[in-house]
Amino acid sequence: MMKHRRNSTWKCGWMFFAATVLSALTLAQCIPVNRTFTTDVITLNQLKSSFQSSVGALSSWKGWHPCAEGPARWRGIGCLKDLKKRVAYVDKIDLRGLGLQGTIPRAIGNFKNLRSLDLSNNSLSGKLPLEMAKMMSLKTLILDNNQFTGNVRGLIGIPNLKILSLANNQLFGRLRDVLLDLVMLEHVVLSRNNFKGVLPRSIHLRNLKVFDLSHNQLFGNLPFGLRRSKQLQKLDLSFNNFTGVIPPIWGSLKSLQELELQNNKLSGPVPPQFAYLPKLKELFLMNNNFSGMLGRAFLTQGIVLGISGNRYLCTDFDSNGRCDARLTTRP
Repeated sequence: MMKHRRNSTWKCGWMFFAATVLSALTLAQCIPVNRTFTTDVITLNQLKSSFQSSVGALSSWKGWHPCAEGPARWRGIGCLKDLKKRVAYVDKIDLRGLGLQGTIPRAIGNFKNLRSLDLSNNSLSGKLPLEMAKMMSLKTLILDNNQFTGNVRGLIGIPNLKILSLANNQLFGRLRDVLLDLVMLEHVVLSRNNFKGVLPRSIHLRNLKVFDLSHNQLFGNLPFGLRRSKQLQKLDLSFNNFTGVIPPIWGSLKSLQELELQNNKLSGPVPPQFAYLPKLKELFLMNNNFSGMLGRAFLTQGIVLGISGNRYLCTDFDSNGRCDARLTTRP
């Protein structure tokens, strides 16, 4: 009987605690936040002044409370509430595909709580301001499909950046310092730009899942340090000028699903351990200088395989004992 009473008391206590927490959360959602942090409002207006749109995409950006609830909320703005101070901070800006023109103002660095910035699929231009490095809370930066120019030094110093996507712009320069500094990166897409130079051998991107630097002007050896990226799923370094061999240690990337190295100047054998990567689905090596025999395991694992344009890379020998490299894909 005593044990039963103790159990009942314990259960009732937890039920009361859970009800109290739920009530507090419900009440917190009802507390009105009647203003947006002044610095954020000023910065948004500077952003509006720097952008132009023929369709009035930012016509809702009026007044002094971008984080207002309901239809008064400014288009593309997400906010974080501070219930104690009864103020809201801008933590997300999503203006993708709005036909915007103009440049990113230096004032962008005033957003201290901004976690996500997406300006992709517009016609924005100019350089990425150095002040972007002041956005200490930024985790996602997506600027794909614009006309940005210059280098990316302004991104150095953003400590928590995880998603960096700048594909299809006119950016140039070297990536070494950026890749060595932004160690929290998980998703990197910098394809179809004009980046040049050698990648750092000792990349330490342990959380990396997607790494796409295709269609640039990079050269030198493939980065040995990617062996540390154990979560890497997609690696695309195609359409560059890389030389040397594929690091055999990449054969330890057990999460790798897609590897694209086509249209480079790579040589040597294809590491046989790639055939046994448990999740590998696509391996594209076309138009390089690979040589040697591609193990039969590559042909029996269901890997989509592209090897055409490698004169001395064999999948088999013909009846005269000559290299047979006719295979282009393997479903």
